[in-house]
Parts: sequence; C-alpha cells; structure tokens
Amino acid sequence: MNIKLDIKLQDLEGNSLGEQKDCVILNEKKEIVHENGAPKLISMPTGEVLTAKKLCIDGLLGGQLENLDGNGKYERWVLAKKIKDSNGSTSLTAEEIVSLKDIIGKSYNPLIVGQIYDILENKS
Repeated sequence: MNIKLDIKLQDLEGNSLGEQKDCVILNEKKEIVHENGAPKLISMPTGEVLTAKKLCIDGLLGGQLENLDGNGKYERWVLAKKIKDSNGSTSLTAEEIVSLKDIIGKSYNPLIVGQIYDILENKS
C-alpha cells in the first residue's frame, strides 16, 4: 500500500507542530544557570516542522529498543531507511504498517499517534 508520509502534523487548532530542542539557560555573564546541581534547560523551537515521515523514522530508530535482539534492530533500520529514501509516498506492506503502528503507539503521545494512525490507514 502506498502511504504519503510527508504530511505535516498539526495541533488540535490546525497549527503545524514544530520540533523542539532542549537548550541550557545562560545568565547575563553567559554562564550556564544551574538548578538543583544540574544545568537548567528550556525547550526551544528549531524551526523544523514535524512530519509523519520524520516521526516514523525517529520512532523506528529510537523507541522501545530494550527488548529487541540484533535482528529486530536491523529490521527497524531497514524500514527506517526505506521510509527515508522514499519521495512522496512509501510502499509499505501490511506487516510493516502493523509494526509501525505498534512502535508509534508506544513512542508518542495521543496527538501524534492519532494523526500517524490515520495516515497509515489512509484516513487523512
């Protein structure tokens, strides 16, 4: 089944979701601010809009790895590479869609899961 994964994800108001990056906070002297002995962080937008494609790849490569053997990790890498290398739509088997839905469901919050499930089921 051909799935279009380049779709930009949105919040419930229809605004594009942007990627966030944790950054350390600096004081006026450009020194790192500490809180309870650790650097204080703030989440800042990177300017990159989140797509289903990016989050599928990130979920495959980073989510829920502790129970996977080498073959399981390799299968995830192969699928992530297949998605990354695709232009426009990605041809996915029913087994790959089930696997992606399982990984996405365990890796992200309902706002992300709902949109990606709809995309994988061609409901969007």
